[in-house]
Amino acid sequence: MTKHIYILLAVFVLAFTSCKTHKPTADDESGVSTEEVGSGSSRIDSLLQKAPEHESAKVVEKMAERFSSWNTVMLSAQLQMDGLPLYPSLKIFMEKGKSMSMSVRAPFIGEVGRLEFENDTLVAVNKMKNVYAVADISQLMGGIEFTLSDLQDVFLARAFAIGEGTIMRYNKSKHGLYHAPSENYFLPPMPQSDNLLYGFTIDREGVVNDFLVHDFTSGFELYCLYQHNKKSYNAVFEIQYADAQMQVILDGITCQWEVQPLSPIKFSSKMREVSIQEFLRF
Repeated sequence: MTKHIYILLAVFVLAFTSCKTHKPTADDESGVSTEEVGSGSSRIDSLLQKAPEHESAKVVEKMAERFSSWNTVMLSAQLQMDGLPLYPSLKIFMEKGKSMSMSVRAPFIGEVGRLEFENDTLVAVNKMKNVYAVADISQLMGGIEFTLSDLQDVFLARAFAIGEGTIMRYNKSKHGLYHAPSENYFLPPMPQSDNLLYGFTIDREGVVNDFLVHDFTSGFELYCLYQHNKKSYNAVFEIQYADAQMQVILDGITCQWEVQPLSPIKFSSKMREVSIQEFLRF
């Protein structure tokens, strides 16, 4: 699999780790001054060719035009995942910024699993193993402070700034747009923290092709590759955390807007609660 964004990873490791400092300053008691953030941006500018401001604004505007406003949406796809003998169907209902429900259904069996997100809390149910887990979204994301809105944008193939929402317009103080391989652009929301790298590759028409988030402290990494068709798109998610690796493929994703939610989770008396780490091992 060609990973456009991975070509840039080594460069950005140098850019963000070389400007670290842990000494408190008058600008910021946390130890990172405004001058240090600026120097990090300057170092990126010296390593990658930044697109001119008018070009950046035009490309981001094209991207934002693809992001129609919404309140609710239902995604439908086929699920491929390591260890699954069948290709179950997947439905994902999302209410913008509030909730998200994911239902996995196997042929001839019915629903075998459910994930429900309410604000920043996750409830996961495995009906085949009769277990469930309750966790914070950040636990699922290796400790990164993702919000529910951020996670929704990941599934919708939209560019976003962590904790700040979908990128709907160009802001030169918050968005750096750089020339990337294969006539793409790399869009890293700015400023980036010392320990976290994330960003998107987009093409000249504003189509989001890749997303990468990498935490240098924990080693957690999520890479998403989007393949766009006329009426659907595919998403390949590759997750790495500690020694564990996982690949999840959503094939033929279609969107139905302004729809009704899925029915609530039904717990049986046989179900037992486990940790999210144990749940992921089933």
